[in-house]
Parts: sequence; structure tokens; C-alpha cells
Amino acid sequence: MSTKLIKTLTATAVVFALFGCGSSHKHHKNPAPNPKEPFVLNVIHMNDLHSQFDGVDGQFLMGKDSVNKQKFYTTFGGYPRVLQQVNDDIAASDKSQTASLILNAGDPLQGSIYFQTFNGEANANLLKNMKIDAMAVGNHEFDLGTPALKMLATTVNFPMLADNMDASKNDDLKDVSSIKSYQLFAYKGASKRKIGNVSDAKSGEVVVAVIGVALENMGDFVSDSNFAGVTFSSEIESTQKEIDTLKILGVDKVVVVSHIGLAADKKLAQGTTGIDLIVGGHSHTLLGDFTNIGLTDNGEYAEMLSQKTGDAKTCIVQAGSNAQAVGEVQVQFDKDGNVETCQGHNTLLSADEFYSDESQQTKVTDETKAEIENYISGLENKDLKIVTENPDLRSQIDTDYKNSQQYQDAIGSQIGVSAHTIYQVRRPGDLSEVGNYQEPIDTTVNECSATGSKLRCYHGSQVAPLVGQAFLDWLNSDDVQNALDATNGRHVDVALVAAGGVRTNIKSGAFYEGNIRLEMLPFKNHLTVMTITGAELKSVLMSTIAPVLDATAHAGKFPYVAGMRYTFVQSASDNTIGTFSQLQLKQTSEDGTVSWQNINDADSYTIAVGNYNANGNDGWSELAKAEAKGDGTTTNRQDVYFDVDPKTSVRTPAVKSVTMTATEKDGKTTYTPVGEPECSGNTFCDSDAQSFINFSKALGDTELVPSTEKNTTLVFQPK
Repeated sequence: MSTKLIKTLTATAVVFALFGCGSSHKHHKNPAPNPKEPFVLNVIHMNDLHSQFDGVDGQFLMGKDSVNKQKFYTTFGGYPRVLQQVNDDIAASDKSQTASLILNAGDPLQGSIYFQTFNGEANANLLKNMKIDAMAVGNHEFDLGTPALKMLATTVNFPMLADNMDASKNDDLKDVSSIKSYQLFAYKGASKRKIGNVSDAKSGEVVVAVIGVALENMGDFVSDSNFAGVTFSSEIESTQKEIDTLKILGVDKVVVVSHIGLAADKKLAQGTTGIDLIVGGHSHTLLGDFTNIGLTDNGEYAEMLSQKTGDAKTCIVQAGSNAQAVGEVQVQFDKDGNVETCQGHNTLLSADEFYSDESQQTKVTDETKAEIENYISGLENKDLKIVTENPDLRSQIDTDYKNSQQYQDAIGSQIGVSAHTIYQVRRPGDLSEVGNYQEPIDTTVNECSATGSKLRCYHGSQVAPLVGQAFLDWLNSDDVQNALDATNGRHVDVALVAAGGVRTNIKSGAFYEGNIRLEMLPFKNHLTVMTITGAELKSVLMSTIAPVLDATAHAGKFPYVAGMRYTFVQSASDNTIGTFSQLQLKQTSEDGTVSWQNINDADSYTIAVGNYNANGNDGWSELAKAEAKGDGTTTNRQDVYFDVDPKTSVRTPAVKSVTMTATEKDGKTTYTPVGEPECSGNTFCDSDAQSFINFSKALGDTELVPSTEKNTTLVFQPK
């Protein structure tokens, strides 16, 4: 049989499957084709809103070439500003009679006291007022399990999309019709309709397909128990299959809304054919050049990448995180459905009040405010815009949630004061996800101090090292040491902190228990203590550093440390690998003198880490392997949590074994510890957050400041 005939029969079989007996698609001999004429689509997008209803602290310079380079402080984003910008963009599209599409690339959940206090219901109730047409399924949509995802999907008024997700065996999700692979939209001018089938399109309407893509390795980010019965397949294969089916039906305009990260989006674009635009999320990448306002150039917005066959290109966009910005991209198609141009930008949404101090206590003068407003309005890149909050959504947030006693109780009591904002950044050298802080290049590092050196040396997060030190202080306190080993204690040498587990800055001024327990360290991880060799420690660090050297990679796995220090130098010949030029353990003598000793491969070191990473999640499999010692039966691990009182009722049970299970399809190994605590009732498992609360309280009236020790150094080769 000829290849041509095989292809013809295959196509016929696909069409029969779609329109034949038992199909949910309506029978229609000739599905209404797209008119053969040019088409323009304005896509308005957001991603990783993470429950930041009120916006986040922002800062900027009034021009990179400003003589004085004075820094100003304000609030960026928040749901009411995002909605107002969306409304403005829709109005502009309507005025020009241009089609518009509003997409959310996933993870609206987690990240604030609002989410933790109202268990996602506040998110759902606000999202349904945000004018969203479709949303990708993100990993944090599973944080409260599938019952909460069902609540979200059945509350909002838009579909949640993931073509590579099968929920047919999950009792909560199997009958939720709003969770699907794709959504079709029919356009005529600026008029837009959701349609169920291509055959529902009317004469003269243009059909656009929006396909969703979720993480194929969801188990690396979410506990298996939180999505039991839900499976995820290949991002590339599932999407190509969906595109091929739609192409047979005459759909020639395909938009993907994904939650897989920028690096994976690029692989998806280059590994498939037929995707015109990818609207992404997960890596929190605020694409675009923001140097006009003293921030950074984060990579090309609306980059065009060649598809698998090389005869077409896919446009890629992403809009940062934490409801700071809205992306606006215009895609122009020719009469045959090919992308001619793809252009746009991300816009940071600013409040109309500006301050000269980061604690936002001193407003600028009216004259300075006028200068700022004039500068912002004249920005050609439109990278910053003053946006008034949508009053209706602002009122809903305040009335239903912010002013409630439940929310006020969740904030709790004051536990400390910060002298200045202490910044969290995932990967050293990156723009901060909240607050837009970027540390300066450090030329005191040996590799970067040589005359003429073009290497770039960064230390990254200011928060994560403090979190690590809090782990060490609590675990090495008498109360916990007695519980770990009543006779000899078990001194902890090193703390490891994954960047993705630390979610916020510490703002200048007073901070409260809820800021730490529900926002900064919200995942309720209990601490784990284990002893590993220096070689194993080096392997853990290497395996979590190298994968994030690419600026487009998801950087949540990046390791920060306390009790030790390291310098990792990126290879000049291969920017995805590197070597350690320094790997040392901190030694403190009885008189307080600090010295540093090289970490030796054969020596043993006791480390502390959150149980999420100890279980091998988010790329920390080398740590789980070290814990299991290869046979899955022996471990020296102890989990540390408490009942009611973190001082008098510390619990430190031994994890006797770790079961390693390889999945049948992709060979991925999961690590299941035997004996982890049940976190309910009087058993409190957020010992990571509790340790930092204790750390802050111990300072008394002393202000919290970043550590002066540069524990983590990443050395990049010049671009």
C-alpha cells in the first residue's frame, strides 16, 4: 500500500472518529471554512498571578541615563489594575474592530494570605470577573488537591485547558466539562463567540483554537496524593496530535496557552508544527527590555522561533508573575493563516502614588510626581504605565476578604522589623519576581576581580540564606538537639534551601507571623535531617544548579545554603554545565572565630532541608538517592516537626526506609519515605516557617538585615 494512500485513510479515520457514531461533535459534511483573508488577533495575557490581589512593592529609575538616577518606589499591579488594563485593551480592540483574546497561563493560586485563609475560594470568585477567555492548568492548581481544583473550575466562567492531562480516573474531575484540551473561538470583526465544534462556526467567521498544555512532569512539583488518578503525557506529542486533528477540520490559527516554563515553550515550538503563538507561564519570565526604567533586559518579547519543519515560525510571550504586568501581543495572519508579524510588549502596572523611600512613607513632591508621570507617559516601549484600580474589583476584595476578621486573624502578631526590604530572587542575577530588585555584579569574587574580567558574579536571594540560617539555629537549639538524640545530639552542619520554596520579599518595616507562615514559606514543609557524604552533597548541588544556568529555565530548584559556601563557575564552552571553584564548610570556634574548611568527598556532613526536596521533588532526586543509599531500605533521616508547641513538643521520628518506584511509561523514579507525619489536628508540620518565626523573634528589637556572608555565588560567562 502506498504511503499517500495510508495518509489518506488515516485522515479519513480521524474525521470519521470526530463526526461518526458516538462522537460528541455534530455531523456536518462541510465545516464552515475560515475566509481566505488576512486576520489580526490582539492577545492580552497574564500568568502566575499567585493571589497577589493588592499588588506588590515596585521600584524603578526615571531613565537609565538619568543624571541623578533617583530611585522611586510604588506598587505594581494587583488584580484591580490587571482588570482595568484588560478592560482598556479590550476597548481599544473594539474601537479598531480587531479580534481580542484574553488568556491566563496558569497558577493564579498560592502566594498570599488570601489564598491560605480562604482556601482558593477568593481566587475563584475574583477570577470570574477578570474577563479571561481561557486558562492553562498550572501546578499550583493542585496545591489543595483535586476537590479544590474542581471548585475552581466550576466557579470560574472560562475553560481550564490541558491537552496532555487525563482526569478520567479522578472522581473529582472526571465529569468537570470546563476542564478540556482546547477551546475554539469564532470571530467576525471584534465579535467573539465560544464554539464547541468547528462546524458551529458561521459563514465568514474566523476560527481560532486555543490549546492548553500542562507540565508533563507534574509529579516533580506536586505531591502524588494531590492529583491521584490524574495523568500527564508528553507536552510535544499531545499538542501535535491535537493540532493535526484541528488542521484536518480546517483550523489554521492555533494559540497555545501553556504552564511549562519558557525553556519548555521553546522546545515545544521547535518540536512541533502548526503553533502560531505560545502564551506561557511557570518560569515567571517578564520578557522585554526594562532598562529604560532602571530594571533589566529579560529577553526578547514575542520572539519568533522556527518550527520543526523549518518552514514556519512560532511566536512566544510570557508576562512575569505576581500580577505585576499584563502582556499585549498583536498577531497578523495572512490569508492562508500564516503568521506575518507578531509584536507587542509587557507593561508593568504602576499605582499613581510614588515614594522616595522603600518603606513608602515619604511621598514625592507634586513637582516630582508630575515629572515622573510625564516620563512614564512618554515611554516608547510602554514598559511602565500608571493604571487606576478597577473600583468594582477593589471593592469586592476589600468588602469580602481584606476587611474580614478572618483575614485580620490570619495576619497574626508582629514578629520582627526589617531595616530595608530584603529581596528574594530565584536564580542569582535574575530580576526579582516581586520588587524588581537585581543585585549588582560582585567584583570581590576571585573570578570576577581580575583586571579586564567579563565574568558576571551574583549571590542571588537575600532571603533564602536567612531562611537557611533559621533552620540551623532551630535545629541546633537544645530543645531540638535533645529530641534528635537525647544522649549526644545531632549537630546540623548545613542547611539547603530551594529557591522555589521561598515566595516573597521581606518588606521594609514591621512584618507579621502570617507574612512568614502563609506567604513567604507557605507550603507547610517540615524539616528533614540526614547525614550524607561530601561527594553526595556536591552531586545534589551540581544537579540543581546546572539545569537553571539557562536563563529560560524554571529556577525553583536552585539551591541556597547556610553553614557552608560555594562558588559555581559556568563553563565557557558549554553554558549548561560548570564546576565548583569553592566548596567550604563554616567552622565557628568557642570564641566566635569563623574559619572555612574545604568539604571533602569522603567525609560525612549532617544537612537540613525541607521534606519536599528531601523526597526528590523539583529536580532534587540526587538527595533522595543519597538518602536511600541505593537500596531503598536504609536511611539515617529524621523528620522534625512539633505538636502544639515548637519548644516543648518537638517530634523527630526516624524515616526507616525510602521506597523507590520507577513509572512504567517514562522511567521516572519517585521516592516515598515510610513514616512521614500526618499533618493535622495538633500536629504542625510547617517547621520551616516556624524556625524563621523563632529566628525573627529572637532578634527582639534588633532590625532584621541580610546576611553579610556570601554563601552562594554563581559566576556566569559573558553573554
